[in-house]
Amino acid sequence: MTWVPVAVASVVALAVAAATPAVLRRLPEPRDDPDAAAKTPYAALSTPPFLLVVASLALASGLAAFGATAPSAWLAWASLVGPGALAIAVDGATTWLPRVLTRTMAVVATAGIGVQALADADPSVAARAALGTVAVGGFFYLFWRVTGGIGFGDVRLMAVVGAVTAAHSVQLAVWGVLIGTLLGAAWGVARRILRGPGAFPYGPPLWLGPFVALWLPLG
Repeated sequence: MTWVPVAVASVVALAVAAATPAVLRRLPEPRDDPDAAAKTPYAALSTPPFLLVVASLALASGLAAFGATAPSAWLAWASLVGPGALAIAVDGATTWLPRVLTRTMAVVATAGIGVQALADADPSVAARAALGTVAVGGFFYLFWRVTGGIGFGDVRLMAVVGAVTAAHSVQLAVWGVLIGTLLGAAWGVARRILRGPGAFPYGPPLWLGPFVALWLPLG
């Protein structure tokens, strides 16, 4: 890995950590769910340990993404590295994925995929991203609708994951979703054994899947 991906990942991580306190203060609390009353307020998460977690997640994911993809794809992956890292840190602390953050991810991903398609002079990038959004987002929407085993924030997260990974390749999208789902299942089983039944954040392992898949020898 050259110094350029390291530098870009470091800048993104520092920017996300610096913006986190202000973002947390402005995140609207969920009001349409009775369980929301028991959650930790978003603004209360702004502590040094939490900021360190956000910066570490952004740095590690940035190194993984920017070190394994072409610069033309970096803005698209920044949707998962930047607002994505903050979103899953919040999910890990509260079991809630704020809509503002997943929408921000979607906006950054859309812009990044457009840049990638233009820079690569390859319209199929945008076509694959659209397919990934519909296929992955639709699959998790059906899972949410039928089983209720995940939150709708996870559906929005995975629509972005589907777009970004499919813009790279359909193979990466499939493996990213599969690995994230398996990690989530393993985490759910382990948590149930250790803590008993109850809600747990499914977003972090789903978010992690694509970064693991990027470094697999998929051929």
